Amino acid sequence: MSIICGVDLGTAQKYRGKSLSTKYNGKKHKVYLKLLCDDTNLRDGIELAKQSKNILMVSYQGAASWNEYTFLGDTKGVYVGYVIDLGVDVSEDDISRAVDGIPASVTPIINLPKSFTDMEFIWRVSKKFPMVRFSGGQLFAVEGTHIGEVGVDILQRSDVKFGVECYRLTSGVDALEAANISGLEIDMSGKSESTTRQRSSSSPKKSDNIRSRIGALFLNGDFEGL
Repeated sequence: MSIICGVDLGTAQKYRGKSLSTKYNGKKHKVYLKLLCDDTNLRDGIELAKQSKNILMVSYQGAASWNEYTFLGDTKGVYVGYVIDLGVDVSEDDISRAVDGIPASVTPIINLPKSFTDMEFIWRVSKKFPMVRFSGGQLFAVEGTHIGEVGVDILQRSDVKFGVECYRLTSGVDALEAANISGLEIDMSGKSESTTRQRSSSSPKKSDNIRSRIGALFLNGDFEGL
């Protein structure tokens, strides 16, 4: 089992390159990090993420004026996400305007209302804007969509083990359960993680078959029951 913790740069630097674990809700969990950065430290955050596999995402929290971030063209496999809140009524035009001008190396993440359930809209918009991710709402990670700030596709790419329940988001933002790192006793006794980031070559997990079957419903235009 694994959990994810949002941390600032100073906290993440303490765990540079280390494999992290903790006891959480009575069980041992691997601990992964979401690094929260702003205008002042985004460059340093990206460099740290290159050296630490425990960082699954660099979440940019600063202003949306991207002109000064020319270095973002060379993130070398680091996932940099930028969350966008478009309010209650989200349209394709809203998304088109929101993602316009965002650097190609930054992933726009549309944060949806908690009550949002329209997976047909998500699938249709994902075809038009394949770079966009979605969080919040009542969502399921079907083929052709990118669900969650840190979703199952990010977990697979990072060789993180997860259960079938991670395919569904229930008003959350990540496939893994989020926890506050300040309340955890972190064990860094394990060996250092490799600093080389590469896509996993392992065979697909059994739960991929579930996502593929549900994805086929979208390809056939049958959304009943979703």
